[in-house]
Amino acid sequence: MNYVRSFSLRLALTYVGLFLLSIGLLVGSFYYFSVHRPHEALRKQIRREALQLEQIYAVDGEAALIKALAARAAARGDRAAFHVFIGPDGDLKSANIPTWPSERGDQWLDLEADIYTEGAEFDQHAFALDIGFDNGARLMVGRDAEDLEELRELLANGMVWLVGSSLVLGLLGGGLISRAIGMRLEQISRAATQVMEGDLAGRVPVDGSNDDFDRVSQTLNQMLDRNEELFASVRRVSDNVAHELRTPLARLLADVETLEARYPSETNPEVKRIGIETRRLRTIFDCLLRISRIEAGRHSLAFTPIAPVALLQDLKEFYDPAAEELEGRIKIENGACETFGGDRDLLFQALSNLVDNALKYGGPEPQIGISACDRDGSVCFTVANNGPEVGEDLLERASERFFRGENATDKPGEGLGLAVVQAIADAHEGHFELRHANGQTEAILCVPSRRVS
Repeated sequence: MNYVRSFSLRLALTYVGLFLLSIGLLVGSFYYFSVHRPHEALRKQIRREALQLEQIYAVDGEAALIKALAARAAARGDRAAFHVFIGPDGDLKSANIPTWPSERGDQWLDLEADIYTEGAEFDQHAFALDIGFDNGARLMVGRDAEDLEELRELLANGMVWLVGSSLVLGLLGGGLISRAIGMRLEQISRAATQVMEGDLAGRVPVDGSNDDFDRVSQTLNQMLDRNEELFASVRRVSDNVAHELRTPLARLLADVETLEARYPSETNPEVKRIGIETRRLRTIFDCLLRISRIEAGRHSLAFTPIAPVALLQDLKEFYDPAAEELEGRIKIENGACETFGGDRDLLFQALSNLVDNALKYGGPEPQIGISACDRDGSVCFTVANNGPEVGEDLLERASERFFRGENATDKPGEGLGLAVVQAIADAHEGHFELRHANGQTEAILCVPSRRVS
């Protein structure tokens, strides 16, 4: 499975993204309501107090301001009040924090306002507004914001761990989701592949959870059951039709042979034509019955030890006269592979069909090469010819029943030879393919190299 492009991985990554987004929204909302809004409220409070103190200084003078600052510092409230007042001459007039910037900079300041009492230190953080007067005096007015600063630092430090742990948990959860979905999709894909390869008994496993995948699997299985029934019905109809027509066809052929004996073809060409078509019909029905029996498993395979080189030699001897008649040649290119087990008659028939096709479509003076080799636990027979190249779409459909390409319309045959080869390959649990290679058209029949005694 291509996990980079798989649906389950994309879904897992989407889950991780949504998980992190939800964590971010949760933390952001907490920060907004617990830190930002209280901080803004504190800023407005300090600005109001600073404006009042500025008015006192402008109207009543320095002494009144110092008195108001002392009263403000002594007053009880939710947050301790802090201040620093420096006169126009630079002398400190009043302060209740230990340190502050010697020069004016930012308007808003974060100052340490620790308190030392009886040998103990109490950490406090002052959030202050730095005000400068036209006469050179300086006033810093603030309130305790230690709780807000601690919460902000806690969130800042915790965000690293929170994002890291959320990412790990999100990836872990996403991976589990991806694995669960991927496994169910892989089961469906395997069943579909099994059916496409010709095993109509393939089904999607159902675990009984009755979830969405289970319901889809049940629907697919019902569809596959119906397809298998339809295929079986078609095969039964083909078998029944072939069996029902076989007897009248045999009688018809007997009558034709009687007519041929009574009326020679030289004097009555119509009788000859009837005889040709009748024998062609018999060939078609014989092929259809043979394919049906093989596909339905009614033709029990007689496994015997087969020497590939001997099989190729018999094949060459059988077809040498036909090749010589076309001024062609059949050559055994390679037969050096071990003895294996198979149905010799069926395999000889399959290879005969391949050689017969090569003679038909190998062009003038056909040069045919036959070979056998061991490949990945199978014995592969190859029949190659140097005839004109055939389109890839025709190669893929060549083993369909009654299919004949455009270049086959003037050739003898019924379009069933390669269908028989395919059925024999399937019966041996092997495979068959046509391809172009090295300027030749190759028909390759591979069967497992079983060992029989």
